[in-house]
Amino acid sequence: MEGGPINIAFVFDDKFFNLFKVTAYSIAKNTKSNLAIYIIDCGISETHRMEIGKFQKQLPCVVDIFCKEPKKFEVFEKCPIPAHFSSAVFYRLAIGKTFPHLTRVVYLDCDVIVDGDIKELWDVDLGNRPFGALNDETNFFLPKDIERRKKQAGIPPEHTYMSSGVLLIDLKKFENMCVFERVLKFVEHCEISLACPEQDAMNICLDENEHLPINPRFNFTPFAPQAKRCFKKFGPPLIIHFSCGKPWIFNKKFINILNRLHLFNYEVGFIKKYWKYSDGVDKHTFSSRDMGPTVLFFYKRVFGKLEYFVAKKIRNKIIRGLRNILGKSEKCVQWEGTQPRLADEVNKKRINMIETIDIAFVFDDKFSDLFRVAAYSIAQNTKANLTIYVIDCGISEINREKVLQLKEKCENILSIKIGMPERVDVLENFPTEERFNSVVFYRLAIPKVFPELSRVIYLDCDIVAVGDISELWNEDLNDCPFGAVEEDGNFSDEKIRADKLAYLKFPEENRYYNSGVLLIDSQKFEESQIFERVIEQVKQTKIFFPCPEQDAMNICLRNDEHLSLHPKYNFIPFASLSKKCFASIGENVVLIEYACVKPWEMNRPTVKLFHYLGLCRYSTFMLLKFWHYADQLGDVSPSNKNPFPTLKFFYKRLFQPIGRFFSKAIANVRKSRTCK
Repeated sequence: MEGGPINIAFVFDDKFFNLFKVTAYSIAKNTKSNLAIYIIDCGISETHRMEIGKFQKQLPCVVDIFCKEPKKFEVFEKCPIPAHFSSAVFYRLAIGKTFPHLTRVVYLDCDVIVDGDIKELWDVDLGNRPFGALNDETNFFLPKDIERRKKQAGIPPEHTYMSSGVLLIDLKKFENMCVFERVLKFVEHCEISLACPEQDAMNICLDENEHLPINPRFNFTPFAPQAKRCFKKFGPPLIIHFSCGKPWIFNKKFINILNRLHLFNYEVGFIKKYWKYSDGVDKHTFSSRDMGPTVLFFYKRVFGKLEYFVAKKIRNKIIRGLRNILGKSEKCVQWEGTQPRLADEVNKKRINMIETIDIAFVFDDKFSDLFRVAAYSIAQNTKANLTIYVIDCGISEINREKVLQLKEKCENILSIKIGMPERVDVLENFPTEERFNSVVFYRLAIPKVFPELSRVIYLDCDIVAVGDISELWNEDLNDCPFGAVEEDGNFSDEKIRADKLAYLKFPEENRYYNSGVLLIDSQKFEESQIFERVIEQVKQTKIFFPCPEQDAMNICLRNDEHLSLHPKYNFIPFASLSKKCFASIGENVVLIEYACVKPWEMNRPTVKLFHYLGLCRYSTFMLLKFWHYADQLGDVSPSNKNPFPTLKFFYKRLFQPIGRFFSKAIANVRKSRTCK
């Protein structure tokens, strides 16, 4: 295309500013033609806006840079999307509306580098098509991966699947075909969370003949499953798109060692190619000190295919064995954690569905982040509207604001109400373990602090929801003041029960229950004077309570004063009988309580390493569930930097069962010898 500069467009918010600089630097370094860069600002800070002018002077050639905010659309802002994306991704379709004087433009994601003259892409003839894009289907990804992605997004199987990371756009035709409006209308009525929001939306809304398939060299994904084959077929790429492996999260020292040893030459070559351009911007920003992600990446490159092949062989053998035992019927085979629903669930009495579910939390400042993860996970898994009641036992002003802002992130949280309890001296002075304090008792004061509630679910903050909490809300309490999950028989064995019975001296006929999840009938709870009875029990207590309010409740309340709830409503993953309990519940778990092992006290890279190695799958699955929601929330992802407590935990999970087996065997041998 002769005349005028090459127009390049970017759309990003503040967290992608540094990546944009690397991409822009790589273009300027390799292109001889005049360049004009157009930025759609979706939340760039004032500091970074001012930095654009300084960066412009650093570029190896003269580049004009224009920055403008788009017209915001509420539909995009409210669209349910994964945490690592933001609504900014949709505004690449609004380039023509934001910069109406442009006729042709190359759009690039910020995680690309251009390793040659971009004029080669600019000169591609689009014919009568509005834009050009890469077809992912036959180039980089396995057919089964594309099929899965299509199925998730609801794209017809016969349609080709395109990538939206690099686009060559004829803006006049693009506007005439109303691409932006069609995607906007689709998103407005979309009720599912799309894995790749704007890309999936474009593939759903547009016919496959409405774009020109471009050469894979113009959008090369180096670490995709079929990338090496594509590299041999099409030659060195012009535009490298790091959508699968991110060089800026890799450790430079580790990569340099691999380079010297001539290991992983293909992968190391692309990573160092990125750093060649990032060093021109800043030598220290675009690598990580943490070796964990780098080790995991190369472990998967070596063992990923082997692991998949072996797992598939084993899985097929197990299925064949089950079919032989149970018969040829497909319906007899349960797989991948699916379990038949328990018979009593079908026959349970249900109360009438109420539109809004009331949930209460009681916490102080140190638990505010955990509360937000718990509340967010509930909102993500529950279709009904929620009202959240918080008893403030010492929340700072900053964390109070964060608590209230949660409503903006979750559409179905209608309101968050905060109340203060009347402090009781006896509870304040009661000796507890360091991890507890008097706060734990005030869950029993919920009906006093919020007298307007008739029914409420109380939850501890160390909980995540993995199912719809409406199931718990609709349980019939059978005239009991509250419902709780019993630990005895579900999570604790007879030995643990005997120890508790001997120490706490609660009535032998009572079943010990957990107070982390309570379904409360406020009126009956008050009539039974449970809070007052627990205070009286605390006054008379002369022993130390390991679990203060829980032990007090189990001692002073009769067995018939609570309804025993199904363990799926308060699943404790690392208790002595948890695995056995999980085998019977499976995918029906609604709430997970981290009462024994806390994910935020574990080292996350170590947990991920064990997960990828396929070791302790049950444990890593349970731990990663917490981080799944913490990551989606965005501004909270607690993890312990010290890996040794985590390694100790996994060592016990791996070798303690073996130790117990040999101990039991030795004990049996000694017993048999004694008998003789």
